[in-house]
Amino acid sequence: MVTGIVNVTFHAVHAATVPWSILPLGFYAFGMSLATPGLLLTGLDQFPQMRGLAASCQAFANGAAGRSGSAKLQRLAAARLRWG
Repeated sequence: MVTGIVNVTFHAVHAATVPWSILPLGFYAFGMSLATPGLLLTGLDQFPQMRGLAASCQAFANGAAGRSGSAKLQRLAAARLRWG
């Protein structure tokens, strides 16, 4: 969350350049790779008899949230894109 805010704030003031545009994504990916296994096991422990169903529902919800969020952000970014 913090790296996203820093990235958006930085690019609101400065033009996009390669190292500063991509570097925060690495921090986000590292943080999510640490958090995801614990969150996955916590979700699966809620339904111990139906782990397969819980895993499928969790994967679907994660994918749907990612797709809808990226679609909304893409429209917002395309409308306000600064070329320069």
